[in-house]
Amino acid sequence: MMKKNFIVFIFCLLAAVSCTKNNPSKPTGLTEEVTFEQVGTIESIGLMEHYELMIQQSTAGNADEDPGLLAYLQEQLDAAEDYTDECLNQSGANWGEGYDGKKGKNGLLGYQYATIRYKSIDHNGNPADLSTLVVWPYNNIFSNPDPNNVIIGCHVTISSNAERPSNYNANSVLTDVGMLACCAKSNGVGSSYENLVIIPDYQGYGATHGEVHPYLSQDLTARQVLDGVRAGIAYYTQKIGKLEKGWRSVSTGYSQGGSVAMAVHRYIEKNNLVSDFNFAGSVCGSGPYDPLATLKKYVKMEYVYMPVAAAMMMYSMCKTSPRLKGKYDLDDFLPKSFTDTGIIGMIEDKQLNTDEIQDSLLRYSAKVEGYNSGKFFMERKEKGTSNFYEYIKDTKDMYKWEPGLIKTARAAMTKVLERESHEYFYWGGRPQFLTGDYKATKALIQALEDNVLHRDWTPAHPIFLYHTEEDEVVVIDNYQECLKAWEGSDMVKAAIYKGATETHVSYGKYFYLFHCGQGIKAILNGKVDDYPFSRTIKGEL
Repeated sequence: MMKKNFIVFIFCLLAAVSCTKNNPSKPTGLTEEVTFEQVGTIESIGLMEHYELMIQQSTAGNADEDPGLLAYLQEQLDAAEDYTDECLNQSGANWGEGYDGKKGKNGLLGYQYATIRYKSIDHNGNPADLSTLVVWPYNNIFSNPDPNNVIIGCHVTISSNAERPSNYNANSVLTDVGMLACCAKSNGVGSSYENLVIIPDYQGYGATHGEVHPYLSQDLTARQVLDGVRAGIAYYTQKIGKLEKGWRSVSTGYSQGGSVAMAVHRYIEKNNLVSDFNFAGSVCGSGPYDPLATLKKYVKMEYVYMPVAAAMMMYSMCKTSPRLKGKYDLDDFLPKSFTDTGIIGMIEDKQLNTDEIQDSLLRYSAKVEGYNSGKFFMERKEKGTSNFYEYIKDTKDMYKWEPGLIKTARAAMTKVLERESHEYFYWGGRPQFLTGDYKATKALIQALEDNVLHRDWTPAHPIFLYHTEEDEVVVIDNYQECLKAWEGSDMVKAAIYKGATETHVSYGKYFYLFHCGQGIKAILNGKVDDYPFSRTIKGEL
């Protein structure tokens, strides 16, 4: 559910290398045949270049960018240069041969990446070709290091195909994919933290961009991701290098990626796949682990701040859930006031990112004919103010939205959820207040319950949970319901973040830059017991 801005990219087949490996003793619950086909060329990003790009992209058009974040990025850039100098000194290389200052250093340490396609299944159980990004460390001073860990990266909610992980070379390093990719960078001499990072495109994007995206279909997505991980490992070990003996894996992600990372953790344990992936645990940030609790809270709040997420959930459930598919239509759950905005077409076209969809909803709301007709859809966050935002003129005498509008506008749940379903959730299903049979709503509840991750499962391997207290998109109830279900578990390490970056989108950067790595290293280094069952992080990162 986190937004990302991307450059549109035409995905071209530049080169193809294929390999098929039969696996007669396939693990339960995964595709029998492990295959991969490289799509495009292998690309590289230097360690220093990565942080230079992060600084540039953080400051571009952002006069109010967090100075603490920029200071941290500069520290990382300086450290990257120190790593490089250390390698050069140990190698005895002559600095005067083949290098030209910082620009030359950028080609010495970093990471490389490629896209592959692999076999899995779709929401109907039919064979499907999916795609994934595979990222690994490189070292041009010494030989490439053998990764000693596999990071299973799970990406955030996207609404445009251009945002897919496999389109990384056309996108920003400030995205979740960029921050996950950086986990594969070569960390210098003698590092014990060299990672192979595998970030699959979810169904509906990349190789399957013409298919429906099964949003929050937890088991299906986990299965598809793990098929991608097996293919990524096969590609790397057969075409690029080898993994260090005793390697382990960790799943991680933020927002929708946080729930997928947890779903991967659960799928591995429930299908006895721990040894197949040498699985060590997961690190999950602000994820919709409990979609039923999320929808209930939206109704209780009376508003939703990212209505496209609610629409994607209903659309996906109607298209892919056995509880709803072929039995109920979108009209059973989404009112005409919502579908009239064109939201379904935006989801199906996969051309606009979530900010652009939010903008489209706002523009729909501000149509001249809508000011006094009651046709508005979005409205202000602040109570007691007008339901409409004003256009303002910029320096070129062009009209635009007020600054910050896209992130603060919200939609009333009565305009997002069909009347009968809204009524049922509003009254908590209490029969004395209800008048219909609510068959569609009850089927929806069952479909959502099927995808509640904390039910009928307690983690047997460490899981770190991070959430902001004031998350307006993925409400904190998701975090709280997990803690209730797993109270007292030694495997659960949870933290609430209270700071200046408490909104869902703004905390995403900090999760990846600070807390994600903290959790991963604690799991891999056997330091899990250093953390309590739950804690509060007050501003410090």
